[in-house]
Amino acid sequence: MALGSIRPLPADAREAVTHSGSLATPWQCVDSLIRNSLEAGASSVAVRLDLAPTNLRLQVVDDGRGLARRDLRVLAKLHWAAAGGRGRSLAALRRVSKHLTVSSRSSEEDREATFKTTFLEGRRGYVEKEVTGRRCQGTTVSVSGFLWNRASRRLAVKEAPEVSRVRRRLVALALARPGLRISLRQDMVDTGRRELLLDIGRHETVAEFRGTSYHGCMG
Repeated sequence: MALGSIRPLPADAREAVTHSGSLATPWQCVDSLIRNSLEAGASSVAVRLDLAPTNLRLQVVDDGRGLARRDLRVLAKLHWAAAGGRGRSLAALRRVSKHLTVSSRSSEEDREATFKTTFLEGRRGYVEKEVTGRRCQGTTVSVSGFLWNRASRRLAVKEAPEVSRVRRRLVALALARPGLRISLRQDMVDTGRRELLLDIGRHETVAEFRGTSYHGCMG
C-alpha cells in the first residue's frame, strides 16, 4: 500500500510518545485535536461539548486540508503521524474513547467524497464513504464516551468548571492566532438544548479582537 501523508515516526519520537501522559481532561482532548487542525492549515475550528457525567462527548470540526482515504486506514496507529506530528494524539485518544469517529474530505483525492473511520473501544473499523458528506474539505473528529475506561478521571470532570476552562483557553488561542475563526457550542444531547458560548471571527490586531463580540457568560 502506498504511503500517504501519515507515516511511521522515527525512533526518538516513538520513545517520546511511549512516555508521554495520556489524555486526562476534556481540554487536553480538545487542545490536541485543535493542534492537529492548525497543522492541517485550518482557518476555522468549531468545538462542540456535552460533558454530562454519564457520557462525555466532544467534537472538533475544521476546514483544514483533510485526510485522504489511505491516511484514514493507518490513522491513530501508535507510532504513525503526519508532518509536524499531526494525528499522533489520536493514538492516545482511541484508547480512552468508547466511540471515536474521524470523518474527512481531502484536498488531495476525490475532492467530492467524504470518508470516515470509526474506533469502538479502541478497535479499528473499516474506512467507509459517507452518504451525506461534508460540504467542504476538512476533518470532523467526534468522541463519545471519553474516559469511559478511566472511571476516576471521568468522575473528576465537573461540567461547568470544565466548559469554562475550555472557553477561556479558546479565547486565549484566538488572541494568539489572529487568522483563526473559532467557536464553542454546548450541545446537550439528552435535552436537545444547544448554547453558543463563543464565536470569534478572524482579526488582525489586538484592538480588533477586543472589539469582537462573543457569546457566553461562563467567564
